[in-house]
Amino acid sequence: MPTPKPPLYASFEKVKGAERKITELTTIINGFVQNTKRTVRVEPAEGLFYVIAGYASEPSAELGLKVGEIGSELRDALDKMTVSLAIKNERGPSGVGFPWGGLDKTTGKRQPYPDVRHRNIEQKLSPDMWSLLLAQKPHPGGNEALWAINQIANNHKHWEHLVDVRITPRGKRMSFDDGYIGKMIFSPNWPDSIVRQNETEQAIFAYSGNTTASTYGELSVHVVFGELYPLTGKQILPTLNEQIRLTESIVKLFRETFF
Repeated sequence: MPTPKPPLYASFEKVKGAERKITELTTIINGFVQNTKRTVRVEPAEGLFYVIAGYASEPSAELGLKVGEIGSELRDALDKMTVSLAIKNERGPSGVGFPWGGLDKTTGKRQPYPDVRHRNIEQKLSPDMWSLLLAQKPHPGGNEALWAINQIANNHKHWEHLVDVRITPRGKRMSFDDGYIGKMIFSPNWPDSIVRQNETEQAIFAYSGNTTASTYGELSVHVVFGELYPLTGKQILPTLNEQIRLTESIVKLFRETFF
């Protein structure tokens, strides 16, 4: 007879799948960061000098899709865990999944949590199981690092919402060829009077002073989340690694508590 699988085996396999994919994603991101060319220029506007940086190429679809796949693996791990809880409670698995919270599509406000969508899940679990699930706070305004897993997975096929690029000066400073260092404003708004030479350009900082020196310094390129609440602007690799560890710890907690 085949050896029985340990409790929540399928969930742990999904976590391992996410770990394999993040290794692949790390290689893709490192290649993009190392190979993309940077541009930098200085433009006067509104009484300041703006340092404008850009990059030559956009992240690939492969990069964005890999981010979505990792989110999907982690969501599947938690869904499968919840199904196993229902079976452990001698109930059927139909309609059972991890109880994600959400935002109202019209108002954008947090929906009540838990709400009517979660009744079927609650009815198939023991009170202790349900209580511990709710204690994870997988909703906006709760544990948003956890809730964001569902956000990533929901945008799996719309990867362009998942990925953006930020350019920063290394060490949060730049040198100028005349030795000038003045007051700096980091990540300023883009001035209307400056025309973008390409869509990738960003105003990385502005400085005051009486110099029009050209810039010299090292620029760092970061692959970050795009317009995806609550992750907008956060670096992708550290965030996904945190979510992998978080998912693994939740699955371990439920295995130790109920199996």
